[in-house]
This record gives sequence, C-alpha cells and structure tokens, in this order.
Amino acid sequence: MKKLQLGLATLCASLLPALTHSAELLVPAAADFATVTLNNPWDMADNSDVYPLLWTHNLAAATATGGVMTGTPRDTDPHFWAHFPQIARTTTTLDNPFNPIDANRFTKVSFYMWLPETMTVGSTNGRIMWHLGGESVAQFDVSYSEAPIFPVYPGWHHYTVDLKAITQTSLLAGQRWSGPWAGQVSGIRIDPSLGAALPFKIGWIRLVDGSDQTSKLSTPLVKTAALRVASDKYAKDLAVTTLARQADGSFDFGNLPPDTYKVAPLSDEDYTLAVRGAAWNMASVNDFNWASRSGWVNEGISNGKFQGATANADPYLLMDIPGDKPVDASKYRYMRIKMDVSSVPAQEAGLLVWWGSKPADFSGGNSGFIPIQVGEKEYVIDMGSKAGWAGMIKALRIDPLNGPNAGSGVTVKISSVRLTKTATSELEAVTYLADTVRVNPPPQVTLLAPSFFSGNDYARTVLGRSWDMKDTFSTPNYANLLNADFVKSIPDLGLTGNFFRGVSQPAAGGATEGDPAVFFTFQQNAKPIDASRFRLMRVRMYVPFDSADQNELTVGAVARLSWKETDFNSFVTYDMPLLPGLRDIWVDMPKVRVEGNTGVWGAELIRYLRIDPFEFRPSRPFYLGGASLHTLPTVSSVLPLSISLAGHPNAKFTVRVYIDDVEVQKTQDLRTGLAGLDVALGSVSAGQHTLKVCAEDGLNQGCTTLAVPFVRTNDAAAVSTTDAESLFAWVEALAPGLLKPNGEASGDIAGFYARCYAQSGQCIAVKDNRTYYFDGKALVDFGSSSPLIAQAKAAGF
Repeated sequence: MKKLQLGLATLCASLLPALTHSAELLVPAAADFATVTLNNPWDMADNSDVYPLLWTHNLAAATATGGVMTGTPRDTDPHFWAHFPQIARTTTTLDNPFNPIDANRFTKVSFYMWLPETMTVGSTNGRIMWHLGGESVAQFDVSYSEAPIFPVYPGWHHYTVDLKAITQTSLLAGQRWSGPWAGQVSGIRIDPSLGAALPFKIGWIRLVDGSDQTSKLSTPLVKTAALRVASDKYAKDLAVTTLARQADGSFDFGNLPPDTYKVAPLSDEDYTLAVRGAAWNMASVNDFNWASRSGWVNEGISNGKFQGATANADPYLLMDIPGDKPVDASKYRYMRIKMDVSSVPAQEAGLLVWWGSKPADFSGGNSGFIPIQVGEKEYVIDMGSKAGWAGMIKALRIDPLNGPNAGSGVTVKISSVRLTKTATSELEAVTYLADTVRVNPPPQVTLLAPSFFSGNDYARTVLGRSWDMKDTFSTPNYANLLNADFVKSIPDLGLTGNFFRGVSQPAAGGATEGDPAVFFTFQQNAKPIDASRFRLMRVRMYVPFDSADQNELTVGAVARLSWKETDFNSFVTYDMPLLPGLRDIWVDMPKVRVEGNTGVWGAELIRYLRIDPFEFRPSRPFYLGGASLHTLPTVSSVLPLSISLAGHPNAKFTVRVYIDDVEVQKTQDLRTGLAGLDVALGSVSAGQHTLKVCAEDGLNQGCTTLAVPFVRTNDAAAVSTTDAESLFAWVEALAPGLLKPNGEASGDIAGFYARCYAQSGQCIAVKDNRTYYFDGKALVDFGSSSPLIAQAKAAGF
C-alpha cells in the first residue's frame, strides 16, 4: 500500500538540504511589507505581484513572470499600483484580502527598473504616489499624495525613496497632497516615466522597515568606504548599487531583495564610484543630464567619449548627480576633466565649472576661467579653494570653452570627469571578490490545510449534489440572460472542465446594466440554507475583460451576492471587484457589508441565493466553474496541519503553532518543502479560534494566519471500520473513474484508517470522526464524518 503516498505524505515530507557556497556570507533580509504582511513578496514571479494588472492605468499591456514585470505604455503617463487601495463601498473577499500599509513602520520604497537607451536623460522622471483611502466615493477620489519627481535613467537601476521624509513643503506647485506617509496607508503607486511613452521592466519592489537594523553585514569584507553590489539576474551589463560604509563598520543591505550578490570593495577617493556608484566615464548619455545641454551640434557618446561641435558662445553640459546621492563638498574638492579640443578660438576665456545646492540651480558659485589648450589634457581644478564650494552639491555644470568665438565649430571630446579627494587620486579598479553575499530570504509558510474547503459544503451534504456546473441541477434558475448553457471549455483561456456559460442581456434604455443573475438556490423551502452553519461562499468565475478599456471597474467589472429568506426581503452585498482570469471568489458571508445596512447573514434560513456576475451596460458573456458554501473548518482533539515551507535551501526551520496568539506547539529541524503536523489541542476550549503558524530559520521569521477561524468540537468519537468502509464505497460511487482501481484494501496508516488507490495515487481516510482526501499533493479535511456516513447509508452503502 502506498504507505502514505498520502504522506499521509504531507505529514512527513521534506527536501534534502542543498549545498551552500563556502564563501557565501549570509545577511537577513530587512522586513518588507509585501513579504511580512501579504506573505507574497513583490518579486515579479507572476501576475499576483502587481494588482490588478488590467487596471494599471495608461498601460496597453502588462505582465509579470519569471522575476520581471514588463509594461507597455498607452500614453506618456504610464503608472501601476504595487498595492491597490481599498475601493470605497466594496466587499473585501477572502481570496483577495485588503491589508493596509503600516506607514509608521514601512517607510522606504525601493524598486529595480529598466528603461530603454532611447530615453532622454533629464527629460523623464519617476514618481511615487500613495492613497489614504476613504469610506465614500468622494473621499476616495481625493485621497492621493505624491512624492517629488526624481530622474530616471536608461538600463537597469535601483531607485529608493524615503517616504517618511516627504512633507508638503517639499512638493512643487500643483502636486497632490492628502496627507503624509503615516498611519494606515491604503495603496502605493509607481509612475515609471512621466512625460514619455516608454516601455519599462520592473525586477522587484520592496517597501521596507526603515528602522530595521538586522540586514547589516556586520563583518566588513575589507577596510573600505563602500561596496559595489551587483547581481547577474536581470542583465549582463547590470547597473549596480553602492552601499556606503556605516559608522559601525557595517554595510546595510536593507533595500535589496533576497538574492546572491557579488561585491567589490571601494575606497571613498572618488565620488563617482563610492557614492554615485558608476564613474563618469562616458559610457552612455547616462553620465549627463542629457536633456539640459546647449550649444552643440552632432553631439553624442561614442567609444567611451563625449564628442560634439560647439554651436554658440556658451556651450555647456550638466553632469548627472542622482537626487539622493549629492556630492559632499567637504570631502570631494578636486574636479578632474580629461578633455580634448580641436582649437582654441581667439578671445576664448577658457573652461568654466558651475555648481549649486539644488538640482539645475547653479547659483552656488563657479571655478573661474581655467585656460585650455589644443589636444587632450586632464584639467585639475581645486574646487575646495573656490568660494561657495560647500555643503551638499546637487548640480554641476561644465562649460568646456566660453567666449565670443566659442561657437565656431570647435570639436570637443571629453573622456572622463572625476571628483576626488586629492589631486593625484588614480581611477580605482572595480574588482569583484570571490566571496559573495546572500541576502537570506525570510521563511515563507503556506497553510495548505485546514483551508476554506475544509468545512462541510451545503450543496454536497444537504442537497446531495454539488454546484459543479455539470448539468441543470447545478444552477436551478437564472435571470436577464440572452442565452445560457453548460460547456466543457473556456476557449479564451484554453481551459477544459465543467462550466455554466451565460450571456447577459444589454441594459434597457436609461439603465446602467443588464443585471444578469444566476441562482444557486431558488424557492428552496424543503432544504433551506442554515446561515448559522454555512458561511464561506465560493464562486469560480471568469468574465472576459476589455483590455482596451481604461475603466473596466467603473463601468461594471464588479459582482454582487444576494440572498432572501422569503419572497419579500432581499439582501445585496456591496460590489466585489473582479480580477482578470478564472478566479475563485471566497466570501465570509457574516462579515460582508450589505447595501443599506438592511441586515447580515446570521441565524436565518436562506431560500434564495444568487450571484450577479457583473454590471456592464453592453451584453457580455461569463463563465461559472462551480460554487460551494462551507461551514468553518472543524476539528476535535487534534488539529492536522499541512504546510509548505520555503526559504534558504539549506535552512532548518523551527515551526511554532499559535492558537489565539498562544503558542501550543513547537517543531524543530524542518526543511523546505511540504510538512505535516498533528497539533494536540489539549485545553483549547470548544468554539471558534484563530490559527497562526510561524517559521524561523535563525535569521528571519515568517508567519501566516488562517483567513477564517476554525471551530473545535467535542465530536471525537472514532469512526468504526464498518462505517468507514461504507463511506469509502459511497465516495467511489460518487466519483466513478476518479479513484482507481475501486475497492482497494483499507487499513491503518500513520494513525488514519485509509483506503489508497495505487493507480490514481489518491487516498481517502478517516480519523477522530473527520474525513480526509489526499490528491497526491495535499491533504484536504472534508469535515465531520457523521453526516457523510449518514448519506452513504441512506444511499444503500
């Protein structure tokens, strides 16, 4: 017998540890909102990392897969939400819960972005916006705040914004401000390239705890002022991040995501490497604020040199100084410009350098004219001896030659520009060490069972048939549809299965929707829904979206649930926003808000239950792939858990289980992969409880909480083998062809009485009056065995 292929394989499975690099230095990842709160880092593994992709305004297309989000702009104002705000007067579903951002804790946003080389540096900027939420639609529409714009660059670059430091006084006129980054923030948005219709890529987004000190490399690799950090994940010529050495000798990796990084130690002799992170070596127009140049013709970057011909009496170039990486004038005092001029016109005054303490502001002072000569020469200017060279320099302008004849077509070539501590500082070689640094991924624990499906299903246990969309018994009635039928596929998605397909009627004159409706129960007087027991509603649904429409939400991409106890009362939920694709919508019915606050799902007997799939004005198709209505997960003396652990491949995890925030079990030395735990409930009282599971790896901790409470019952009487055999035979008859071959021998396996099927690799089992199903991957708790055994016997088994 497949001795628990059942794992009950999930109860003992784990993966072998992977070998680790002998020179790998581990640093714990900083606490990140998406990882800690959502249990799903914004690592662009799939479309769930950018919510919802189809509502990424002003994008013609967007997708996230394999670690990269790719966006195609619709116009010159592309933007998307990393965390979509809670929409006013809508229902939050269990499968897509809304979690506000604790802005007092998570204060720094970092993201890794690629822009094409065709962009013009200096004319395109990025922007971060956030949303403070609102109960009413009017409040929602004005609840935006925005950070000051910042320059963006071609290629891959790391951008960081300290949201906590932004005040209204730092904004330009006309920028929106509903409040500071503080308290509970509803959503955060990224505008990749204001003013340009540029395609872009996002490698990752992190919103980290600005006060988290755990992500430091406390043992410096060498005596140095900075580390140049790079990863090979996104591109061969990847842009780098420079980490400054802190007062305690450590380097803070807090803004970087889990990954393995190669590092190069740098001194702080040269601003361009130690602070900016890349030399002004004329490798690309990225070295300049390219949009803010004047007095040139045929200018460009080629073979590691800037080259252009002068076109007026005042030709100039602006060097790129990132807004968050100004030049410390007290440290870097020597300006070194390697330049070649073809001629020196008559009355030429020479080379001139300007600077300022604000971007594009050159009121700080100038170097005075520096005599120039024909041919290549490095001009060394002692900026520290000039009046006004002080504080933090944020703007730097070079006038290679200046005078009445300067515009006479002089060819100017610039090979490099440097800002150094001494006049003789050599350009430092960037050499990556053999040692690597790994930012350790925090443990991620996923709760597989108990789950939303764990409780008893009304349709299956009371009606005796599932809402599985196989035939007319699945949907007794519907309204306002042009046509409806049962189909075996969704061609749009390339999916096969059982689906109810309906096409809504168009809206009547003056109406805003065709009001399609599908009833799961209709005048069900014989077996009404006991709302005190059945509460977790699931509907699997797909509604085709119009990718060309910017307003799917506002024109009807929402669903509603509705129910009645009698023919004369009705309860309708607030709208549930739809997401692209086939989706399981889960709703905890007693917790939903009802229009007009007319009542709640409670102790009633429900005779009508329906879903309104959408509210579009034109006719549109939809698909239902099944529905169910479950009780809360129930257990007796033992709570069987099935979890999935992820993290560093060589980690040993300690898993702690909490009931109502009280630790009830601790298990050590678990590995990545699947694991099963039997949690003894002991003195835990009967009734509803919350469940939290945390995993620790010695560096980080990750937790998950069951989205719905579980119920402990006193129903612990063991199922007799006779009753179990009846139950197993009945299940086989209900699912002919699924469990193969039928009639396999049953027996005791790891404390369960189970029947496993050699051909299909599945099992059904009972334990402590609970029924379980194993599909080859995960263990599902189907609830109390008593009602299922009663049905089996009623059916003659």
